[in-house]
Amino acid sequence: MSEGAKISRAMAVLHGLIIAFLAVLLVYGGSKYAFAPADGVSTLFVITPLLGLVLFIGLLQVPDDMRSNVILSTVSLGVCLYLIEIAAVVWGQGTDISQGFKEKSAVMERYRRQGERAFPTSYPETFYDRPVKSTRGPDIFPLGTVSNVVSVFCKEAGELMVYKTDRHGFHNEDSVWDAESKPIVLIGDSFTTGACVASENNIAATLQGLTGEKVLNLGVAGGGPLAYLAVIREYLPGLKLRDVYWIHFEANDLMNVVDEMKNPILRRYTDSEFSQNLKRRQDEIDEGLEIFLNDSYREFGMRIEKDENVSISETLIDSERRAAFFKKYITDVLLLRNTRFLVQTIVGTRFLTAQTNNAEWMYPVANPLPAGGTMTAVDAEKYCGNPSFGLFKDAFDRGLKEVSTLGAKLNFVYIHDVHSGLEGRLDNLQYLCVRQFVESKETLFIDFTDSLIPPDRSRVLYAYPKGGHFSERGYEMAGHTIARSMGSLIHKKPE
Repeated sequence: MSEGAKISRAMAVLHGLIIAFLAVLLVYGGSKYAFAPADGVSTLFVITPLLGLVLFIGLLQVPDDMRSNVILSTVSLGVCLYLIEIAAVVWGQGTDISQGFKEKSAVMERYRRQGERAFPTSYPETFYDRPVKSTRGPDIFPLGTVSNVVSVFCKEAGELMVYKTDRHGFHNEDSVWDAESKPIVLIGDSFTTGACVASENNIAATLQGLTGEKVLNLGVAGGGPLAYLAVIREYLPGLKLRDVYWIHFEANDLMNVVDEMKNPILRRYTDSEFSQNLKRRQDEIDEGLEIFLNDSYREFGMRIEKDENVSISETLIDSERRAAFFKKYITDVLLLRNTRFLVQTIVGTRFLTAQTNNAEWMYPVANPLPAGGTMTAVDAEKYCGNPSFGLFKDAFDRGLKEVSTLGAKLNFVYIHDVHSGLEGRLDNLQYLCVRQFVESKETLFIDFTDSLIPPDRSRVLYAYPKGGHFSERGYEMAGHTIARSMGSLIHKKPE
């Protein structure tokens, strides 16, 4: 074999590796929220490198000129992707894609200068792999964030959301825990918390305004069915209860429960006798979360000091900051992290995840009803028998029994994903399976469908055209939907 042929073949090998590397990165970007199957291995992660291998073997058989053109095209694509990534990293230093890190820091600094204790909101999903350490007892999986502090949460369409946490780290006025009347209780994820809008515009505030009843918001940002079950067991006993609302979000609840089952603490909630006794351990939770948040900010070159009079910017250690930022940005660039985020945002994860075993549970648009518009026995076995759906059923069934034992009624609220609303796929297979199961338990099923029809109305209900959390209008509509189900008088119905 001539020297030129050897070089050409070596380039073909390099080309195959480049294709496989870039493809896997983009697939990973699409599947970041796209639940690998229960065994943790997505078929795309197997198929994509194999396709790259096939392509590079095929290149060994084509003429040198064609091979060179293909290699040049692929390398050019790689260079373009990395230029986009570098631009995204530079842009991110000013805007920070991940919820405005710099803006959060500035807001916390302002509150601290005013003598307030301020921290970023912690997400329970952060603790799937690392629990909160306690010096006084076993490790903790927290459901709320730091208690009685200013919590700096998120920003989407409007201003950065900031709220005062209650005694257990949830988004409430603290006095609601002492109310003599029986409060309405909301359990769910960040939609229930009221992510990214002012406190007076979330579901709980809207519902309280419409009904005149106290509302206890126990939303767990990033939570899933096991977290909801944990909230019921940890925080409802001892309260005077009437109605409890389990708020299900179509896009990720059946994904989150798979991750939750991998956590040894959350998994133990399937044992009806297990409890972390979180109500009595709030001091331990606060102590552990403060340590965690300090460490997290130090990792990004920022340190949150307990001395409120010290400016955050004054506590930066230059060498530590440079090392942390360098590591972060180099890692981001090599893994095309920001480019993958843009792919998720612009294209949507559906196209990159349609072949994963659980894809029907993330974006059910890809799984419309079969011909005839009804779910057959085969469909029911295939979709309603999905492992993640089985985990959801078990968690909800346990929650239903525990709420009933407390003398209250558990109701179910189904919130559609923006895609199923925009594309008219409201009666998708996830919806039908969930509704069929919930109603089989003689539980009130509250459908958010009316708030999403016609499709052009659903655009104004979300912060972004392709999703995100609700806009103020969306939260208002959700509150009205629940109030109507209660038969409560509504002073003003949204147009």
